[in-house]
Order: sequence, then C-alpha cells, then structure tokens
Amino acid sequence: MNNLLERFDIGRRTKLVEDAASTSSAFWLMSYADRCKNKNDDVVAGKISEGIIESAACDRLIALAVRRIREAADDGTLAKMRDLIPALFWWSRQSDESEVLAWTKAQIANDDFIVHFAHEAVQQVVSHSLGFDDLSDRVGRRRDYAPLEDLRRVIDVDFLQIRVNEIIQSPCGDEQRGILKRFIAAPKKRGRDLD
Repeated sequence: MNNLLERFDIGRRTKLVEDAASTSSAFWLMSYADRCKNKNDDVVAGKISEGIIESAACDRLIALAVRRIREAADDGTLAKMRDLIPALFWWSRQSDESEVLAWTKAQIANDDFIVHFAHEAVQQVVSHSLGFDDLSDRVGRRRDYAPLEDLRRVIDVDFLQIRVNEIIQSPCGDEQRGILKRFIAAPKKRGRDLD
C-alpha cells in the first residue's frame, strides 16, 4: 500500500482515492483500480486484513476506468494512447473482448492507428550469454518480437498484417516506414520463445 495512504483509515483513504480518480488519467485509473481490486481480493482470501479502499469504492473505480476508456475510444484519444496495447487488454478483461475487437476493427482503416499499433506491438527481450571463463556478455543483447497470437484478443492480426503491408507499399514517411519494417521483421512469437 502507498506509504502516505497507510496513515489514514480506510474511509479516508477511499475518499482520497476517489477524489484523485475524478481527475486522473485513464491509464493511472486502470492501474490503480487493478491494484485496489487485487488488495481487496487478498482481503477476501484472508491474506491481509484490510484493502487500500472499500470494496464498493473499488467497484466504482473499475466502472469509472471502463467508462473513461470508452470515452477515449469514442473521442479518438485511445487510438493515440502511449500504452495502447496494455489499455486494450485491460479493457477486454473488464468488459468483453468483442467490444474491444469491434473498436479495433473500426480503427483498422486509419493508417496512423496501424502505425501506432505496430509500434506498440513490437516488444524487446534482453538476453545475456552465460559464457565460460568469464567470457559472458557484459551487455545484454536486445531482440525484437511481436507476440501476434496474444494480440488476437484485441485485434484481427491477419487484417493488421495486410494493412501494414498496404501502408508500407504506399507513399508514407520514413519514420512510419521504419516502424512498419521493424514490425514486419520482428519474429511473431513471445520473447521467451525466441532462440
């Protein structure tokens, strides 16, 4: 629990968190709502005696976060969100995957959305060789990957790949082309499955 909030009783903490939530960013709200829910689940399981906020307030926080994500989806700000993919996964866990898939399907004609999604989809894994006689890597080796199977929960990856190829063949900027080429070149598997 946040050290500052620990100083207050649960009623006061609940009020402070709900007041902060009323003006917070959507991503902070999603993250904090999850944190509160996890603590309240620990209370139910008997692992801890008290959550961060009251259980009913936790439900209100999650509902507010879902409403904010839907508003961001409606006004176009979600399509530009820095943490777009984690936000889409969170939204699909809280509501319904079909709602998220319908939204991404509506965005797929938007070139800027495709470029942004491709940029967000490429992840990195860092590995170090074990070596022998103190000859191991001093600096980790970074490798890109794009876990397309996981992304199927939030976007039609087959159509995403078609759109990436369409955009890269069209007259687009060098930066966009670089992002799309990186996406195309990245192995389409999870980081732990890379050789």
